Amino acid sequence: MDLLHVESIASRSRGHGWEIRPHRHGTLCQVLLVRRGRLQTKLDGQTQHLRGPAAVTVPSLAAHGFSFSDDVDGWVFTLVESRLQALLVRDPAMAESFLRLRAAALPARAPDTTEVLAAADALRAEMG
Repeated sequence: MDLLHVESIASRSRGHGWEIRPHRHGTLCQVLLVRRGRLQTKLDGQTQHLRGPAAVTVPSLAAHGFSFSDDVDGWVFTLVESRLQALLVRDPAMAESFLRLRAAALPARAPDTTEVLAAADALRAEMG
């Protein structure tokens, strides 16, 4: 795997009935960005219901699963965790924010949310 793999949530989950059963990745971490739609997270046995915009960070070895509404719009960014750690070695706070298991709603009209979603759109477009 290259440093980064990007795919739409719909492309990954549609074929599984909009549900990704709980599982773990040995060396990969993931960031999910949901622009709109509903999701239910199952993170290390804890369930949370969110509506986009929302973000989920999943470090390697963390048990995670998801259920999505069929109108979900968002992306899954998958990275090799050791390579991400190497890139962020000079910014421990940033590394911690990417490598901590959590799910959170994002303020819909906040400039930071708009910027993050625009950057995700641009990255996805660039990667094809």
